[in-house]
Amino acid sequence: MMEQAEHKSSTPEVDKTAGRWRPWLYWGLGSLLYLYAFFQRVAPSVMVNDLMLAFGIGAALVGHLSAFYFYAYGVVQIPVGVLVDKLGARRVLCAAALLCAVGSLFFAYASQIVLAYLGRLLIGLGSGVAFVSTLKIISQWFPVKRFAMLSGLTLMLGMLGGIGGQAPLAMLVDRLGWRETMVWASVFVFVLAVLLMLFVRDAKTTDVKGEEAHEDGVAPGLKAVIKNHQICIIAGVGFFQPAALFAFASLWGVPYMAVAYKLSNAEAAGMMSLILLGWAVGAPLQGWVSDHLHLRKIPLVLSAFTAAASLAGIIYMPGLPLPVVQVLLVVNGICSSALILVFALVQENAHAQSAGTAMGFANMAVILSAAVVQPVVGKILDINWQGAMSGGVRLYDVVDYQWALLPVMVMAFLAFVSSLFVRETHCRRFQP
Repeated sequence: MMEQAEHKSSTPEVDKTAGRWRPWLYWGLGSLLYLYAFFQRVAPSVMVNDLMLAFGIGAALVGHLSAFYFYAYGVVQIPVGVLVDKLGARRVLCAAALLCAVGSLFFAYASQIVLAYLGRLLIGLGSGVAFVSTLKIISQWFPVKRFAMLSGLTLMLGMLGGIGGQAPLAMLVDRLGWRETMVWASVFVFVLAVLLMLFVRDAKTTDVKGEEAHEDGVAPGLKAVIKNHQICIIAGVGFFQPAALFAFASLWGVPYMAVAYKLSNAEAAGMMSLILLGWAVGAPLQGWVSDHLHLRKIPLVLSAFTAAASLAGIIYMPGLPLPVVQVLLVVNGICSSALILVFALVQENAHAQSAGTAMGFANMAVILSAAVVQPVVGKILDINWQGAMSGGVRLYDVVDYQWALLPVMVMAFLAFVSSLFVRETHCRRFQP
């Protein structure tokens, strides 16, 4: 068993003169960028046919187009932990919001698929900063006992952004077109960048006496994280757990529901919003229950099993009554939101001096899940495509989607299996 002794580290020096509302303002503005990040994460799901038509592509390339966001998002996770520690959340969040604004414009005005890739890449780079930076704000301005709850509330706001990127976005796209809608999305995040620069402040940090010296940079912290077997296992859960969210709710679920239940694009998007609603309700609830019971592993294992079972019913039992499917979608979202416990477990298993890198490492695993599985689903759809088309768009039947979504089902099962190997921390930093 590797050493897990807690290292002493820098301590936030919170401005005691700051009003009680200010930390909530800082957190709220950071969370708004995460809300926008999730909006952009799921936005392609309601534009699948529009994107196929605009760029003359099939499902596989739509999967890659959506996944470019996740490629960039995943790569930036570990460096962003170091950047936030060195530069502060305010500067990093502001720069990230500007990147998102530029990326949204590139995507909106792309005349070729390569430019659309670039737009999604820039959006992913900016969005990748939001969650870790907001967690930094929480750790600086709020008591430690509120970390899990506020992390859950942050994830809840992200899910609300995802809900906005489903049925409401589908209606906007139908009315304005996908390009003009993305222009307005760029305007929103540019205004947010200005607000972040004007109002967010970073807490000063002072070194604790006797703190052990350690090397700066990404490599030393990453090495310590990789050597920690528990963090690797927990990151594995983080990789498998959100597959249903990223590949199903965020992209392929809308066209699947439209085909399986003969729904309009907006109606199918509304169905997928139920998963995101479940996440929005479940994330703070999971954090509160886990904190209250002083348990991490049991809620994680039970949630992973139930999430896998509900997903199997949604995908492989299309004859179920629609109200039953709606309940299963909400249940899947609530149970899948136990992903928030992954970040609490990482914090409790990591050395204090490498905690930021550990959080980035875990979040990278989460995002790479989408980068891997979204194109795989699209590729399997294209392999099974029978040549049917309508209005220049490829058509797939229910069986095609069921085969293509099999990797998502396998990952949901592996999330349950890997959660069995997580060590219970009882909500305390582990010490040998």
